[in-house]
Amino acid sequence: MKVKRYLVNDLPEAVQMIRNELGSDAVILNTKEIRIGGFLGMFRKKRVEVIAAVDESASKPKARPAAASSPRAASPAAAFASAAAAAVAVAPEPDPEAQA
Repeated sequence: MKVKRYLVNDLPEAVQMIRNELGSDAVILNTKEIRIGGFLGMFRKKRVEVIAAVDESASKPKARPAAASSPRAASPAAAFASAAAAAVAVAPEPDPEAQA
């Protein structure tokens, strides 16, 4: 997980910076209004401190495993149909004229 701290003038500016640097999957963990600078407590500027994070493992696409060498299991309907076709092919019906 990558965590980053931003000091910006307003929240929309922070959101834009976070999306550009961390991506659209980033989340804001904390925001806090702070005052910085000034002289003897006067003339301080308001800033917004934003802490954002993104999970690096989730943002990277995982490699797909190689296809298995065994064929995929067929659906139950397909298995039934193939079994029925095999049974018909193996056991032909007796000829009624041959028995008479």
